[in-house]
Formats: sequence, structure tokens, C-alpha cells
Amino acid sequence: MKKIEVTPERIIQELACMAFFDLSSVTDDEGNLLPISEIPEEARRALGSMEIESLFDEDGGLRGRLKKVKVSDKKQALELLGKWSKLLMWREQTINENNNKTEVTVRQVDLKDRIKELTGEAQDDDDDDDEDDFLQ
Repeated sequence: MKKIEVTPERIIQELACMAFFDLSSVTDDEGNLLPISEIPEEARRALGSMEIESLFDEDGGLRGRLKKVKVSDKKQALELLGKWSKLLMWREQTINENNNKTEVTVRQVDLKDRIKELTGEAQDDDDDDDEDDFLQ
């Protein structure tokens, strides 16, 4: 049995496939569903399910096929990506007292350091351990 590797990068990639799915990647110019072998991998990852139903006429002859594709929840994928991005960034708000403006600065940080900050864990200065780096 093949081992499935679950990493933060893979989770983000899967969510991105769902969040940024484009229906035209699974259909031809006339709107017909492409054969599975022609659908790009990123689009296949965004599909929740696929049903193909054969339609027959009264005499039992094949009239056609009804193809249904269910796409993963784009809104939920975008929300989850947003939550992941909050782990990667933090915001600083400062108020400029001269004109009462609020300035927001967004800084990107290492995920490992951000998790430690959020959980209150002590920071270690051991930068040599690359196995603990989630995102490089």
C-alpha cells in the first residue's frame, strides 16, 4: 500500500485546487465534460464526485449519457485557505494621531515561529533542524 504524505504544503495545495477551480478546465468549448484522462490533475482534485448515467429509449437503445459533476465547496476552501494564511501572517495596527488614520502592516513569518507565538511555546534558537521547518 502506498503511503500518503500529509504535509502543510500538500494541504494548502489541495485547498488551492478547490478554491481556484475553473469549470472550463473540465469541459470542452461546447460545454461537454472531458474524458477523465484529459482533465488536468488540479481540476480532478477539486471534484467531489462524478456520476455517469446511461439513458435508454423505450426500445432499450442507448439514447445518451447524463454526466453529473459535483465540485468541492469553493467558499469553504477559500475560508480554510484564509485561516492557513493567518498562521503565516500577522497584522500590526498603529494609529497615526495626526490624522486619526489606522495603518495596517502585514508581515510574513515562518509558520513554525507563528505556531510557537500563538501557543505560547518558548522560542528555541536551533535553526539547524530543518525537519521541523514546515514551510521552506
